[in-house]
Amino acid sequence: MIDTAQLTFERNNAGFKFSVIENSSVVSPSKWSLLNLAVGDTPSNIDSLFRCTDEDLKPEITDSYIQCCDRFIAELTEVECIQLGLPLVSNCILKIGAKGLITQPNFEISYRYIGNKQRKILGATRNGCLLKFAGKEQLLLNPYYDIVSQIDEFNGMKLVDKNERFVKWGEIKELLPDNAIVDNQLANITICRADRITLDVREHGVFNPLLLKPESDDELAENNKVDYAIPKARQREFESQFKAWGTVRRNYAIGTNTYVVLPKRLQSVLEVVKDYQTKPSEQRLAFVSNPQKFINEKLLEHDDSEELESIFVETPEFISQRIETIGVWEPRLCAYKVQRDGDWMPSDEMRLSFPIDDLLVNFSIEQMKELLLLTVDALDKEIEVLEFSGYTIPVSLETKNLLIKILKNLKDVDEIPEPSGPFNPQLIAPILKDNMDDVIFELIKKEPRAKINRLPNSVKTTSLYEHQKFGVDWLSTHWESGSIGALLADDMGLGKTLQSLILMASVKESMRKKEHQNRPMLIVAPSGLLKNWLDESKIHLNTDGLGHVFEAYGAGIRSLRDMNILDRNKIFESSDWVLTTYETLRDKIKYFMSVEWGITIFDEAQKIKNPVSRMTEMAKSISSEFTLMLTGTPVENELKDLWCIVDTAQPGLFGSLSHFHNEYALPSESDPREAQKLKELLVEKSKPALMLRRMKEEHIKGLPDKKIHLVEVAMPPLQAQEYTNIVQEAQAERGNPGSALKFVQLVRRASLIAEEFEGAGINDGVVKRSARLSALVSILDNIERLNEKALIFCEAIDVQEYLAGYLQKRYRLSNRPHVINGKIDGFTRKRYVDEFQSLAENEFDIMLLSPKAGGVGLTITAANHVIHLTRWWNPAVEDQSTDRVFRIGQKKAVNVYIPMAIHPIYQEKSFDLNLARLLDKKRTLSHNALLPGTLNKDEMQSFFSETLEQ
Repeated sequence: MIDTAQLTFERNNAGFKFSVIENSSVVSPSKWSLLNLAVGDTPSNIDSLFRCTDEDLKPEITDSYIQCCDRFIAELTEVECIQLGLPLVSNCILKIGAKGLITQPNFEISYRYIGNKQRKILGATRNGCLLKFAGKEQLLLNPYYDIVSQIDEFNGMKLVDKNERFVKWGEIKELLPDNAIVDNQLANITICRADRITLDVREHGVFNPLLLKPESDDELAENNKVDYAIPKARQREFESQFKAWGTVRRNYAIGTNTYVVLPKRLQSVLEVVKDYQTKPSEQRLAFVSNPQKFINEKLLEHDDSEELESIFVETPEFISQRIETIGVWEPRLCAYKVQRDGDWMPSDEMRLSFPIDDLLVNFSIEQMKELLLLTVDALDKEIEVLEFSGYTIPVSLETKNLLIKILKNLKDVDEIPEPSGPFNPQLIAPILKDNMDDVIFELIKKEPRAKINRLPNSVKTTSLYEHQKFGVDWLSTHWESGSIGALLADDMGLGKTLQSLILMASVKESMRKKEHQNRPMLIVAPSGLLKNWLDESKIHLNTDGLGHVFEAYGAGIRSLRDMNILDRNKIFESSDWVLTTYETLRDKIKYFMSVEWGITIFDEAQKIKNPVSRMTEMAKSISSEFTLMLTGTPVENELKDLWCIVDTAQPGLFGSLSHFHNEYALPSESDPREAQKLKELLVEKSKPALMLRRMKEEHIKGLPDKKIHLVEVAMPPLQAQEYTNIVQEAQAERGNPGSALKFVQLVRRASLIAEEFEGAGINDGVVKRSARLSALVSILDNIERLNEKALIFCEAIDVQEYLAGYLQKRYRLSNRPHVINGKIDGFTRKRYVDEFQSLAENEFDIMLLSPKAGGVGLTITAANHVIHLTRWWNPAVEDQSTDRVFRIGQKKAVNVYIPMAIHPIYQEKSFDLNLARLLDKKRTLSHNALLPGTLNKDEMQSFFSETLEQ
């Protein structure tokens, strides 16, 4: 019997303090999910108090209470407020007016609370997010809480500068909901706020500034997606005024009641831009080839912020022979002709293959022309993707510029659409000798090196598995032979990190003996694995095994920003080994490229699988005696992934990308045996073999059994009806662009859960209405009886959040289950794993993880049950997740469960069963040959069609 306890709150200076009282005793928040909570007689749900949020808003959780600030409360939904027993949420709206003219110093913004029937609420006062009137209190939630807070702040500042008043009103206006009432003076003012700048470069070094909005944190930032601060129709007016005025102004009137306002820092940058606009052609060209350098020289002494520093580029002496020069970085023109029946004659039917982002497309010239015009139109309409010729094309300036560049480089194209538009923002970076169309850079082997100890004294872990001994010997042979690189592609859980650390320790021992020149070693890894490298080095090596480590990320990398190149190089060269992230290497390449590294290791090397991404090219810019690529998935999406990894380790070994595409990739698409030949070539092409790849089942004796359980459960009536509705809608829209992707997303969610939460959370009723959730609790009930532990993989963040509270309550866990997803930083992720690993062996517990964030680089052998509540499209990702528990150190049999919801009518054509069959097929092909596990467009279309059939 679960006890009932009362949830209470009190208002204090810091906001809202929540406590739980049971039998007159205060209960620790870590136990709240175990109890039946109520506010008075009303059942309560406290999941919202444990929500992942910004550090500034995150509630303070102590042993006896949870303290929430007003801003956190203002972010809750009305349902969540009711569940927490908070006051009623106000349904008022705001009426905003002006006191005086915005151009005058005494200007203020007024506001009134308007209730039902447009009546003013008299005598209303605000205390944080509590609105008090007529003897009662109501909650003021966002966006109104933020709006009135900012208005009060604005009025209290008494801004003398009218530009600052424009800026502040612009910020407030962006928050206003549609039902807010604003007087005419303020409603008719449009404020454009610019925080960044790029250049629109024309012929002969003529350029104009393009003003950009603040940088967003979304995942598309790497694709050069930018938001312009000024509407396209107003850009020319701004350019005209910018040139006409003798100095850079703080604001420009660029249309009726439309103003662009420039912060002081940006105004300073634009002063440099304006100065070079009027200089002679030679100086203008020098400026546009490296604008950050000139801005750096002018402004660095006045502004040392990291944001400004990150756009500056020094011109150090670079070491890597692969770097041709330092200049404006642009996406590589990576297109190659596709041979068709031996006909290479140029014609309208000639087709080119080239990558757009991570997508390899194949178009005729006429299709490229058509796509270019569609892309330009989509950019103007702010459309994010285009469905074109069976591909989902990202709409970006990068796509537009890439198409123009390809068409201009084709001699047989005499009519190229000339769309107008802004020039793609550029970066200054190393320009490589690439191997796209021809092998320009090739370096296979150096002179033999001194012999190294296979197991140096600094290694504590001396009892190695046979496959690990073989791996260490293979790596050591590579080093001794003078090899410049290798690919260790062992299956997850075979100990790639351990084998790499032993190689590093052996080489470091040789360096200390003066048998080899002492040079630092560099490890590049995803941020979530950095602490794992530090921990593994402590476990397997003595304290002096590798020597001093410098953590070149976070505070460590920031400590270098004010140093010159010589001082930075001293820091690196005085370190024995250096840890950094892929993103840091990409953005701070100038810090790393002027150092000669002894060994460079790229962990999870599939991160640099795209040959035309900036991250990949910066990785190839590193000068290293020996480069070791570590990955359990050498081919993730396409065979070109493998070419790119090999071209980093041993440039030129596989020839050019164009040659590789025609020689290996195309044949493998039609005949999997061709991919098997490629796998054999990796072993025979170089001595010692370039790649070493072993699977766990084949090389670890005594590894426990692994059993896969397909748990089929019939959909409850309400879930089945929602699924049917989606299928019928998809059948009606069949043939419309984008219908397949839209349908797959909807039916995928409905197969998991067919209802929205709206703050109500997951309870027994929700579980009963979901086939997969019913299967989940049935599986967990059995695991609990066995007193064992389970990992639940699910990419739906909301489901993770609510499941954590539900499962703690259902199984009366002493603490709320940890959740690992993309919001959790690497060090917290490792702490969660360590806590889970340290639990008593015969104690039931659960951890929830996202497949991409928690499925790589973690060892969680305390669990021996894995439940894939949702499935990833690539079986390799699913296998990586399972291998968090099925790896060296696992002592118990591993059980893998795949709950599947079966529709009572569609039966074998149900989404879950169709997906299971397709993933099994892809997994088999991927294991037998180096074929990608990701679904291609034909497989996705076939999957879509099969799921619609009755």
